[in-house]
Amino acid sequence: MIARTWHGATRVEHAEAYLDHLYRTGLTAYQGMPGNVGVVALRRIVADRAEFLFVTLWESAQSVPHGASHDELRSARIPDPERLLVDCDEYASDYEIVLQVGRA
Repeated sequence: MIARTWHGATRVEHAEAYLDHLYRTGLTAYQGMPGNVGVVALRRIVADRAEFLFVTLWESAQSVPHGASHDELRSARIPDPERLLVDCDEYASDYEIVLQVGRA
């Protein structure tokens, strides 16, 4: 199984608007893709920023959208037409899940 991660941050006053944007775009879109076995959005507030960690889970490397090449990972970021992000990863990162304990 593969976990693809991506990190972004907004100003704290835009946290709910960005979470809604994530839900309407990335979370629901990935959830319906073949090979997707889960989607998680994590948030933490640090001072005046809301940091988000977006994790999608995939059956295999072959089922991850766009494969896993460096250039293709660049486009994995969810578009932000409202320009709510103040910081974000340029690339997504793919991890092989090597251990899982309990329900996830």
